[in-house]
Amino acid sequence: NLVDTHPRIVCFMDILGFKQLISEFETDDASNRLKDLKSAFDIAAEVALNSLIKSMGEDAKSNFEYRMFSDCIILSYPYIDFGKEFKEGFINLSLVINTFQLTMMTFGFYSRGHVTIGSYYSTPNMVFSGGLVEAYENERATVFPVISINQKIIDKVKIKSEYDDHLL
Repeated sequence: NLVDTHPRIVCFMDILGFKQLISEFETDDASNRLKDLKSAFDIAAEVALNSLIKSMGEDAKSNFEYRMFSDCIILSYPYIDFGKEFKEGFINLSLVINTFQLTMMTFGFYSRGHVTIGSYYSTPNMVFSGGLVEAYENERATVFPVISINQKIIDKVKIKSEYDDHLL
């Protein structure tokens, strides 16, 4: 009955200014910020999932995980460390991250984050991930609303393979 983790590309995003958002919502009965936040997240997820399905097929949808709690967003996608699979996974997750950031910004929510690779296990009620811990720790390395990429990913993407010409 061992619980096992799987390798995933993991992005941790922090929504900036969340304390102010909570304060505004709790002191102003007319505040629509929670509704706006929910709409932004739901729209970003829908657009991202539709994009994944178009580029990778139905399986991509079931492999992609996303969650939001408090001021945190977790996005992850599995990878296989072989040929073009890692690069395809990273490209897919990069497009999803871009979709989330752009959608959130159109609603006035800015985020910063970090993308890395590592162990990952999740159920609907919990996430256990070395990759998530590393992404969370590195997210604070910048002050600006950007998503940084771990050097481990950059090193993997730099490796040339015979399949590189088949990628975007």
